[in-house]
Amino acid sequence: MHILEWILKTGQALPGMLFTLPMPVLLGILALPLFVATFSRSGLGIAGTGILTVATLVLLARETGPGDGSGLALLAYAGALIVALNGFEATDRRRNLAAQIEEIEQFQKDTRAFLDALDRRAHIVDGNAIKGAEMTVSGEGTGDDARPAT
Repeated sequence: MHILEWILKTGQALPGMLFTLPMPVLLGILALPLFVATFSRSGLGIAGTGILTVATLVLLARETGPGDGSGLALLAYAGALIVALNGFEATDRRRNLAAQIEEIEQFQKDTRAFLDALDRRAHIVDGNAIKGAEMTVSGEGTGDDARPAT
């Protein structure tokens, strides 16, 4: 229960602390999600983070004082951080999908090569079977009455 009380107190005090920060520090904190999103190299993550960061900046600029409902701006900032971090997961998922597609393509090539080899072997076996049948029909087979020439 103590943790919940601490979170509530911090949530209430945080908007007041934001207005005491110098403007370059505040802009640096606001740019943090965009900085994180650029490392994820996810276009959708960067765009979503940018929109939420701009929304945070607009909501903070609209506020007149620390007790003026800065909670929405903090929620937009938290959303920007979540979207930025989700970009890493999306990039990782895209890499895994590319690796799986590559493995499937290699499996298809191996399967095709195996089936081609099996087809060639079947043609050879069929050819030898036809030659063996021709030899048996023409009397050149391996009958019991065949006698070696002396």
